[in-house]
Amino acid sequence: MSLAKHIVIIKPGSNLSSLAAIEGDYDHWIIASMTQPAQAFKVIAVDEGEPLPDPATVTAVLITGSGAMVTDGSEWIVRSAEWLRRIADKQLPVLGICFGHQLLAYALGGEVADNPNGVEVGTVDMHLTDMAETDPLFIGMSDMPVQASHRQAVMRLPPTATCLARTDMDSRHAFRYGDNLWGVQFHPEFNAAITKKYIEFYQDDLVQAGIDPLKKIEACVETVQAHTILQRFSALIGN
Repeated sequence: MSLAKHIVIIKPGSNLSSLAAIEGDYDHWIIASMTQPAQAFKVIAVDEGEPLPDPATVTAVLITGSGAMVTDGSEWIVRSAEWLRRIADKQLPVLGICFGHQLLAYALGGEVADNPNGVEVGTVDMHLTDMAETDPLFIGMSDMPVQASHRQAVMRLPPTATCLARTDMDSRHAFRYGDNLWGVQFHPEFNAAITKKYIEFYQDDLVQAGIDPLKKIEACVETVQAHTILQRFSALIGN
């Protein structure tokens, strides 16, 4: 008997409590941006101890954002990293988002730490590298605004990984490892309303850094081009 297969979403935490008025969570926003039916996905709350599935039952993997830090070294972080290394050997499509970007980099031999440039939050300008010109997720795209919200960042990419994008505060904002694993520090699933709540969450850090949170909120715009990254990843998975 053949095993049922799913697109696995590793969900290592929920969004801000201040987002209660906005329907959904990381996994809902991601699924809504993709072309597969909702039943094709299996969401795993790894931080709550839910077990990761047999790689033989997986068709693709997405890793969401989280309030946790990769450097916490929690058991579930170590366990998830080990599982991702097994998945990497299977040549399956993988996309890590924000915390997921950092966890994937860590799992593959990169380094994650507090961003020495401080908290990056809001709608920020992302600049593509020359290597993005032929990348399946970024081909044909130009520099673009993206929604960001992170305190930690990838300080060193995994060996052989390709840097695809940078921002003024993060020089490794997107990468590809091999032909089928990607990490993006930005949130393609966020809209401007969600990002504004994250700016409010980090307002004390911003004020301390001499940045006006209200101006950050006013500068938030929708990021249509960045949103299509999930659609392109969805197309790589197929139906």
